This record gives sequence, C-alpha cells and structure tokens, in this order.
Amino acid sequence: MEHPDIEQAAIVGLKDDKYGEVVAAFLQSLPQHNRPSLNDVKDWIWQVLGRHKAPVHVFWVGPGDPIGQYPVTGSGKIRKDVLREIGNNMIAGQENN
Repeated sequence: MEHPDIEQAAIVGLKDDKYGEVVAAFLQSLPQHNRPSLNDVKDWIWQVLGRHKAPVHVFWVGPGDPIGQYPVTGSGKIRKDVLREIGNNMIAGQENN
C-alpha cells in the first residue's frame, strides 16, 4: 500500500483517555511533493483499509519538522518505542497549551 506523496511511514498507538489507545502516523513525504493534509490521509486510508484504521494524529518527519529523522536501531529499523514516547509527549504538550 503506497500513497503517491509519502516516502516512508511508521504507525504506532498513542495513549488516549477515552479509548485507551489511538492510531498515530509518523509520515515522511517524498522530496518535492506536497504533504497531504490530515483529512487527505484519513480519506485515503478510509478508501484503502477502512475508517477504523485511519490515524487520529499525524506527525511529519523530516528536515525542519519537530522530528528531523526517524529514530532507528543499529540495523536501521525504526524504533517505534521512541516514536510512541515522542508522540505521547507532543500530544501532552498540545493539551497543556
């Protein structure tokens, strides 16, 4: 499954008071491509996978973004545990503003 504007994606569950956990997507856009909006991402996922799998939160990864690059292991695998912690901290920061 590939979105035409997304180079790489990592999906994690983030804490949620109501549901316990919700879907979050950490997305890296292809160079020189427009970033789809949260609604565009959700619409695309609804069509491909179904409404219940769409992310509640989308975070961008790349130069100039709060997350400059994906945290990876020594073998190059994305560290979803670190992304989960970053996402939970970012959400907590939004709720405090």
